[in-house]
Amino acid sequence: MKNLFYQFGLNVKRVLLRNPSFFLFDLGFPIMFYVIFTKAINQGVDDNFKVVYLINMIVYGIISTAIMSVPITMENDLKNNFVMSIELSPLSKLRYYVQMIVMFTILNFICVIGIGVAGVLVNNIKIPLTEWIKIVIALPVISTPFVLIGIALSLTNNYNLTSSLSKIVYFAFAIFGGLWFPMQMLPKWMREVGEHTPVYSVAKIGMEIVKKQDLSMDHLINLFIWLFYASLAIYVILRVSKRKELRV
Repeated sequence: MKNLFYQFGLNVKRVLLRNPSFFLFDLGFPIMFYVIFTKAINQGVDDNFKVVYLINMIVYGIISTAIMSVPITMENDLKNNFVMSIELSPLSKLRYYVQMIVMFTILNFICVIGIGVAGVLVNNIKIPLTEWIKIVIALPVISTPFVLIGIALSLTNNYNLTSSLSKIVYFAFAIFGGLWFPMQMLPKWMREVGEHTPVYSVAKIGMEIVKKQDLSMDHLINLFIWLFYASLAIYVILRVSKRKELRV
C-alpha cells in the first residue's frame, strides 16, 4: 500500500504539476476556439449552438489530453528510464498503466470543469447544476477509450512515429467527429465514418445529458467497442514486444 501511494505521488508530480502544456493546449486551445466561433465569427448565434459547441470543445479538450499528452508523457517516461525503473522495482508495470489512466482521467475532469466555466463566463450558458455534475463525472469516464488509444500510440518506442501517429489520430477524430464544424457540413462519406468514432458518441452523450434525455445505447455500445479494441491493441503490442525482447 505504501508503494502504491508513493508511485501515485510521483505520477501526480510528473503528470499534473509538471505539465504546463496541458493548460496551454488542452485547456487554452478549446477555450480560444469556443470564443472565436461563438463570439467573433458567428455573432448572434442561438443558445443551442453555444451549448452544442461548448460540449464539442469539452470533448476536443479531452482528446487533446488523451491523444496528444498521454503518448508524449509515456514516451518521455521511456526516454528518461522511468519505465525501466518501474520494471526493476517491486512495483507492477500494470499498476503504472492503471495509474496513468487514473492521472489522465483526473486531467480530463479538470479539462471539463475549466472549459465549462469558460462557457458560462463567455456566453452565460445556462445548464442546471445537476446536469453539470453529470457532465463533469460522465464525460471523462466514458472517454477512457481515448486514454487507452493514447497508451497504444505510445508503445511504438519511437518518439517521432508516436508524435506523427498522435497528430493523425487527433485531427482525424476532431474533423470526422464533427468537433470543429457541424457534421452537416461534411461530405456524406465523412459523416458515415464520423458517426462511428468515439468522439461523436461522447459529444452526443454530452448533449443527451444537457437535454435530460435517456442515453443512447448505440453510443454506449460504440464506446464499449472502442474500449475493447484499444485494450486489445495494447495487449497485443505488449505481447509482441515481450517476445522480441526474449528472442534478443
